[in-house]
Amino acid sequence: MRRIQAVLSFARKWQRRLLTFTLALTALASMAGALAAQGEFQAGLRAFQEGNFTLAAESFQAASEAAKDDWLAFFWLGVARLRLEQPDLAERALREALKINPASAEAHNNLGNALFAQNRPAEAEKEYTEALRLSPGFADAHYNLGNLYFALERLDTAIEHYQAALKTAKSNAAINNNLGLALWKKGRLQEAISALRQAVELASTQASFRFNLALVLQAAGKPTEAIDQLQRLLNSDPRDFSALLLLGSLLYQQGEAKRAMEVFARAVTVRPEDFTAHYSLARARLAAGLPRLAEASFRRALDLKPRDVNTLVELASLYISQGKLEEAEGLLLKAIGESADSLEVQMNLAAVYGKQGKFAQAQGVWEALCLQHPNEPRPVEGLAQLYFENGRNDLARDAYLRLLQMENNALAHHNLGVIYQQYGQLEEALAQFQMAFAAEPNFASAYNNMGVIYEKLGKLPQARAAYEKALALQPNLAEASKNLARLQAEKK
Repeated sequence: MRRIQAVLSFARKWQRRLLTFTLALTALASMAGALAAQGEFQAGLRAFQEGNFTLAAESFQAASEAAKDDWLAFFWLGVARLRLEQPDLAERALREALKINPASAEAHNNLGNALFAQNRPAEAEKEYTEALRLSPGFADAHYNLGNLYFALERLDTAIEHYQAALKTAKSNAAINNNLGLALWKKGRLQEAISALRQAVELASTQASFRFNLALVLQAAGKPTEAIDQLQRLLNSDPRDFSALLLLGSLLYQQGEAKRAMEVFARAVTVRPEDFTAHYSLARARLAAGLPRLAEASFRRALDLKPRDVNTLVELASLYISQGKLEEAEGLLLKAIGESADSLEVQMNLAAVYGKQGKFAQAQGVWEALCLQHPNEPRPVEGLAQLYFENGRNDLARDAYLRLLQMENNALAHHNLGVIYQQYGQLEEALAQFQMAFAAEPNFASAYNNMGVIYEKLGKLPQARAAYEKALALQPNLAEASKNLARLQAEKK
């Protein structure tokens, strides 16, 4: 029985944490000077500083109506609207500001933000570029252009702008973070790690930067360092769900099933209705040798996502290992209903039919798969194994020979050896066993069966050596132990 390898791609569950545009704000004090006499404008500044952006927008709106020729009121109204996630209204205010003062790099930059937020990247690019023409060293405009090009998958250009922004804003953690993500997407992992480490050093309490660093460390094949970063993150925020999922996944991949199980259990307490958390907990419990608990978690995952094919197959595999073949068959039929063309699901169902003794049904599925996937060796192997296990030696031989034309398969060589041995074709059988352990040097059964043939050929020293090799590879191989004991007794 082959299980579908349902390795979760956690990256699809978590959005990379890219910090978006910055609002370029000239110092409050200098801007306030021009309209110091206007009470509404001053009230707007105070509200903005206090984070009350609704009141700030109302005050700046009133100030702009009272002083229609002063660009600052319109500028700040636009900025407040951006904070309120009202990009269309922000655009209107910022365009009014630019009618009055077209040379304001800050206004062009923030108009770019308003346009970008409305999914108008070409217009946003034009405004950011104008901001840089007016102020070539403007870090915020470089940063925002970097984010725009990142979103457009123009990563080389994004990297150039992030690096330009850092020339005048070296201590900006967000720029380092986004530079690291762009470098990661380009496959420049060591540079990405360096940038993200800098982001974490500059803003050690920013969870998203540390999470991104862990992701890139994982991608760079440094799971221990990634685990360390995630544990640090969770020390400050034990309920960070994304960090819990990624940490559990890393521990699972490292073979630490029990620790992974504990972490996924924490994730379930944070989000009791999350499918991925329950599914991951089920797999960790299964790997930790807790099948009953694993079954409960798989069932809970199916409650949340009844049509998930991977979960259906994983639970079916668990039932097969427990001899619950009817339950397994039911789950696999349901999986086929969701993914009729899935080779993996069909193969699992054929294997279940074989274990149930439903030879004709198993044969029909395997033969159909062989026709549908003529270049795929696994259906041929499944069909050959079905014939072999049911004593259809001629059919099994032909299927194994076909399989060996497609790939060098140790089990195929071994089982061909058994078939030839039953035919009395000892030299052919011996050759197949030799090819089996050539393909898989630790194939203990091949050595044992080779020993049996050596005995029949009267080559007792070679037979003894083969049995001893089999036991060295698998000390609890009963047949080899029995054969060696008998050979030694006969010699005496």
